[in-house]
Amino acid sequence: MGRIVYCINPPENLKGRVVVIDGAKNTNGKQFLNSMWEQLDMPYPQWQNWDGYLDWMRDLSWIEEKEINIIITNFSLLLKDE
Repeated sequence: MGRIVYCINPPENLKGRVVVIDGAKNTNGKQFLNSMWEQLDMPYPQWQNWDGYLDWMRDLSWIEEKEINIIITNFSLLLKDE
């Protein structure tokens, strides 16, 4: 079962895959999708749209690690241009 944890300073010793999304560099949907696709090595880059993103985020079967940590820095700026 997954969980979402809000914290100011994430722990240094996270296990599994660590994805860091900087909200200041991901102020629109295209930037965000590109960052997620790259950091999660999502299959089929031609499906880089919101529907494809949701499908792959429900699957994640191509990722070998059992834990995935997604850290968003500068959260207040994330998708601010949308």
